[in-house]
Amino acid sequence: RLRYELTPSGIAQKTTMAFQYVQDSYVFYREARKSLTKTFDGMKTDGARSVVLYGTGDLAEIALLSLQEAQLDVAGVVSARHAGQVLCGRPVRPPSSLSSTTYDRIVAVDRERDEVMEVLGKLGVDASTITWVGV
Repeated sequence: RLRYELTPSGIAQKTTMAFQYVQDSYVFYREARKSLTKTFDGMKTDGARSVVLYGTGDLAEIALLSLQEAQLDVAGVVSARHAGQVLCGRPVRPPSSLSSTTYDRIVAVDRERDEVMEVLGKLGVDASTITWVGV
């Protein structure tokens, strides 16, 4: 059996690390919201009304919130790697479902840009309808 005792300096270090994590998370969220709001406002100005979100994860969750705030319709969430899962109560469908989905733009928040572009290219998606968002 192994026993681990945390010293007072260890407790202080863990507290500092936890505080830094919370602070970094808040900065990420704030920067993501700022970037997404700007992106979605531009889409609305250009006449977009319906958006498909490509990708899952923290940035995708923030994007869903920002899309609601921007009053853009979320036509669906797609991901090649995460199809069948659920993101914020929305089913994640395979990219092949795009052929039966009506949308104006695709907002890509997936980190695997080359893979996503290959998948969408094979589906015949017009690259000009894809907007990449990253923080």
